[in-house]
Order: sequence, then structure tokens, then C-alpha cells
Amino acid sequence: MASQQTIPDQWLYHLEGELEDSTNDLQNTNASLASLLQEHGLLGGQININDRLERYDAFGLRGHWLGGTALHDLFAEVLTKRLNRLDYTATDYAPAPEYQVYKYYNLDITGVRAGTTGSADRGFDVFATIGDVKVRILAGVHLTTGTWSLTVNKVSAAGLPTEGTVTIQTWGFDGESKAEIVESISDRSKVDHTYSGDTVTFPIYQTDNHTAFAFGIDI
Repeated sequence: MASQQTIPDQWLYHLEGELEDSTNDLQNTNASLASLLQEHGLLGGQININDRLERYDAFGLRGHWLGGTALHDLFAEVLTKRLNRLDYTATDYAPAPEYQVYKYYNLDITGVRAGTTGSADRGFDVFATIGDVKVRILAGVHLTTGTWSLTVNKVSAAGLPTEGTVTIQTWGFDGESKAEIVESISDRSKVDHTYSGDTVTFPIYQTDNHTAFAFGIDI
């Protein structure tokens, strides 16, 4: 392709392997694909995978495994129904757990995208933006539990002093089943954190394998 100058506009692949497989994570495959393309002189081209990860500039399509009429209903399981979600004729749609994540991303994750890196064990991942009044962080796990530390470096770039105390608001995105109705995100309260060295670090206690979190830091 390189010799004939027929480089594709997009590189399309899927990540649908086991969660424990390190090759089933864009945090790793993004770098290995870039190295492979560079080795063969195939530079450029948009990455397109089956799930969007914006921090890697990768577009994607939400995948799901429903069949029959349900394949074209429920907005790829972002929605459910109040009585029977598999009744194709029913119109009593309601928000499923992940609906609230997309809603928050659409309405609240505003500003300039910040550089982020997932945890070294691949269990925890984050996305963040710097807005006019808040640093907003969207975070979640890869179907696991545990304790992690979330570190925000160079907070002065967002307009905060290099040391002091910040108040961090936490919200939870609840819901264990795709059939569950979740009307809103949950307020997990505000906590003051003292910091120094232009860096704020706070713990994440993940006691289940499905709740995602959003954090807001006033600036």
C-alpha cells in the first residue's frame, strides 16, 4: 500500500477479546498499531474501533449482541423499557444505566480535553476536560474492583494555585443490569483535599465492578 500510495483513510479493527488480554485494550493496541504502520511507511489515517475512546482520537461504533427485533431497538442498550424491554411493540422507553454516562458526557464534559493515562494494571480508566469553571473527570473500571489513586498533575494550568485545598464533587453512575432503569446520576457528596506540588491526588474505592464516577473540581 505504501509503494502504491493507497493508504486507507481509516484503520478499522475490533476489540472484543477477554478483559484479561492486554491486546484487548486500546491503551496498548494504539501504540502497537502506530509502530506497525510506521515500520511499513503507512502514516496517517483515522483509527475506527468498535467502542469510542476519544483520548486516542479513535472513532467507533457501540457494539451489542442482541438479536431479532431487539437488535434494532433500545438504542444499542442505552435505553430499556418500563415493563418488558424485549417487547418490540412497546414504546415505554426509559434510561438504562449507561444512558446517564452518555448524557453527562454530552451536557457536562465541556472545555479542552486534558491528557490522560489509564492505570498500569489496565483496570481503571479516565477521561478529563478543563472548562471555564471546572475540571471534569469521567472514570470507570474494566469490570473489576479495587482501590486506585487518581492524580491530576499541573493543576496550575487550569487556574488553580500550586498548593492548597480543593473541593471535589463526586457523582456515581449506578446500575448493574442493562435492563435496569436509572433515572439520574447519584450525588456522592463533596470532599476537601489538601494538595501541594501542583498535583492533586485522591483515592478511588471501587467496591463493585460496574459503577462509573464523575468528579468535578472548581477552578
